[in-house]
Amino acid sequence: MDTRKAVKTYHRNLAIVLAIIVAIFAAIPLVVDKPYIINIFVLTFYMSTLSMAWNILGGITGQNSLGLAAYMGLGAYVCCLVVTKTGMNPWVAAVLDMLVVGVVAGVIFFPSLILRGPYFTLVSIAFAESIRQFIINSEFFGRASGVGLPFGKDSFAQFRFTSKVPYYYIGFIMMVGVYLIMKKIGRSKLGFALRTIREDEDAAAAIGINPTKYKVIAVVISAIIAGLVGFFYVSYIRYIDPDIMIQSKSTEIVLPAVVGGAAYIEGPLIGGLIMTHGDNNGLVLPPRIAPVQAMVIPVAMHKDGVLDAANALLDRLKAAGIRAQMDDSDQSMGWKAAEYEMKGVPLRVEIGPKDIERDQCVIARRDSGEKVFVPLGQLEDKVRELLDAVHDGLYARAKRNLEENTYACASLEEVKEKMAQRGGFAKTMWCGNLACEMKMKEEAGLSSRCMPFEQEQLSDVCPCCGKPAKVMVYWGVAY
Repeated sequence: MDTRKAVKTYHRNLAIVLAIIVAIFAAIPLVVDKPYIINIFVLTFYMSTLSMAWNILGGITGQNSLGLAAYMGLGAYVCCLVVTKTGMNPWVAAVLDMLVVGVVAGVIFFPSLILRGPYFTLVSIAFAESIRQFIINSEFFGRASGVGLPFGKDSFAQFRFTSKVPYYYIGFIMMVGVYLIMKKIGRSKLGFALRTIREDEDAAAAIGINPTKYKVIAVVISAIIAGLVGFFYVSYIRYIDPDIMIQSKSTEIVLPAVVGGAAYIEGPLIGGLIMTHGDNNGLVLPPRIAPVQAMVIPVAMHKDGVLDAANALLDRLKAAGIRAQMDDSDQSMGWKAAEYEMKGVPLRVEIGPKDIERDQCVIARRDSGEKVFVPLGQLEDKVRELLDAVHDGLYARAKRNLEENTYACASLEEVKEKMAQRGGFAKTMWCGNLACEMKMKEEAGLSSRCMPFEQEQLSDVCPCCGKPAKVMVYWGVAY
């Protein structure tokens, strides 16, 4: 009875935590007005969903496929072509594309499911590349130039918006919906069968589990989710070409699940966050979403008064509304510094015997590594100031990186020259003609990325055709 009560309490607490998380994510667009930040979340949502699609086949079933990007791309192509050639509603087209991708994946993979280990992985790469080559050489699919969805007025029915906020909410709902489905599968007979196959396929067969049947089911579910993400991706970007289906993209899909924990349903969600915000030393979390904003570390805590001083700092930070914790473990100072740098804690607050004598503490920033000496009387104000500085610094770094790698160009030749030398983004005027967009793709290898709200008049003519230009467009390689 006690066990049942404990389980009920656990599930109730888990539901409360998930409800709080959902509420926080739902409120983010209400307080964040930067399209760049919203775009990061949108990318995280669809990449985490894709990684969950891989996880049911690779993490839970143990069949390591490296071809999922091809199924995402195929789903995007089906949706895009059906909408543009028949005028079908995009939401209806999404259902069709999931069915098509599921059938294609089931038919293609069925003969290869007798293979195990690296042999299955190699076959998945070969099949995915075959699909990509078929599209590249097919006039119906637009060959290497790709195909695009029409622009127009905002419309939920057409899944088309100028603002990124609707895509944020729809992407979040997609990710949460797939996560709940994965949790349901994980606790079902299907989930137990898949995990049994992962641990020992021969033993699974011996106890009456048909490995081929369940692996086909896992492949089809994985492909259907990839098709759903393909629909979301092409509706968000408004364009699709075969570059999205190259093998390295499939590897990128796998990484969030592997980083977060491939055998767990939550692994892709955790990995998606880590890979979106991180550097070579680990995770870099913006202070406003960091679960721990400041970690208090007592230095030489075996000496008199150090632990008491550190506890006093912790109490003051918590009273000031700052999410703070203290590490009073026996690990070395170097280990603790590396540990919380890897975990992305924005600030470390350190205090030792010499700091107590000088009535100060040391605060280290995660983003820059800078250390500052802070009088204890100014602790709360300085921590708030540094948290804002870390947030602003991360945003400024990302914005500077974008600006330094974006080049204004007046001609197609200039675009090709800049991209060959430096890569990045080109911004030019555009006449609005799809033929010019295709020409930019064919000759410079770039597709349109966005038409910014803040327009610039770089020139009066389109660089591709010389006709009067209507808008400024950012161009880049599709990822």
